[in-house]
Amino acid sequence: MWRLMIGSSMKPSKPFISWVNIKKQDRYEVGDVVGFKGKNCLFLQCCHRIIKIDDDVFTAKGDNRVIIEDYETDVPIKNIIGKDCSWKKEVKNEL
Repeated sequence: MWRLMIGSSMKPSKPFISWVNIKKQDRYEVGDVVGFKGKNCLFLQCCHRIIKIDDDVFTAKGDNRVIIEDYETDVPIKNIIGKDCSWKKEVKNEL
């Protein structure tokens, strides 16, 4: 499913405004960029890189982030929406 990603957390590898194609996978690995619902968040969805997997939980972080936020740690694998499988062209920010 295509989703609009807005933010600088994945720069420089990903543009500030992008369409991402998120697809469910059978398994996920460290290094995968995934769309996920943050831990203890009702609505927050992110697209960050998995940096650690322990059994049924993972930790993710944006490539452009110095710290790991609480919502990115010990997130259940079931919260993963899918893996970033491709990138559509950057949408120019005219604001």
